[in-house]
Amino acid sequence: METTSGVSAAANAGILGSLVSSARAWIDRNAEGRKVVEHVLSSPARVIVFYGRAGCGKTELFRRWVLPFLPEDRNVYYSPKFDIPLVLEKRGGGESEFWSATTLTGLIVLDQFEWFFNKDADVRTAFLQQLSERLAGGRFGAVLILVLAEESLSDLFSVRDYLPQVLEDTFKIGSVSADKICTALRSLCAEQGIQIEDAALKSIVDDLHKPGVSKRAISPELLAALTFEIWRSKSRMEKEPFGLNDY
Repeated sequence: METTSGVSAAANAGILGSLVSSARAWIDRNAEGRKVVEHVLSSPARVIVFYGRAGCGKTELFRRWVLPFLPEDRNVYYSPKFDIPLVLEKRGGGESEFWSATTLTGLIVLDQFEWFFNKDADVRTAFLQQLSERLAGGRFGAVLILVLAEESLSDLFSVRDYLPQVLEDTFKIGSVSADKICTALRSLCAEQGIQIEDAALKSIVDDLHKPGVSKRAISPELLAALTFEIWRSKSRMEKEPFGLNDY
């Protein structure tokens, strides 16, 4: 099978795969991750809320730059999305049921907690009642870390009857800087022998930062897909840089 550019589908898949796995597709967020880790370890709160604009890369930040750098002597559990039953991934391997993990000293990260508010009212109430009772009764040994989209932050006010402390410790996660995205895209394009003009690069990054344009996180997969589309739009035999008119 040939694509419109005369390149086989298998070759396309190979190029896309190499882009996704490229080290250049990973944006260095070590400094941001370190700040999150320091905040978690220094906070006296039992519930900590991290929030940021949808698509700012919260999940990528926690998975790559936070969870691996938490102290090795801590039990660390992670849920990629709130669901019932709530099953947690345990750092180092294995799984644990949420309520079982709460009895241990450690850290529990509930990512994409905005999904909690999509559950039926009776499900939300039952969860909050049990959580409140355990916290109040000293039967909650872990620190609970909630990660959610800034657009859902106001929804947390609705749980204060059960968790009055839920908004006492909040931490905003910023978006990936334009400079870092530009650097990653330019490097990925260079891997494929493509030069990209500054004006085109700026336009792409500006579009990524527009509110409501896309809620996809700035991830290696997204950067690889963007680079792949740039590569597909240019014949590999062309010498001209990818410009604003090509975007």
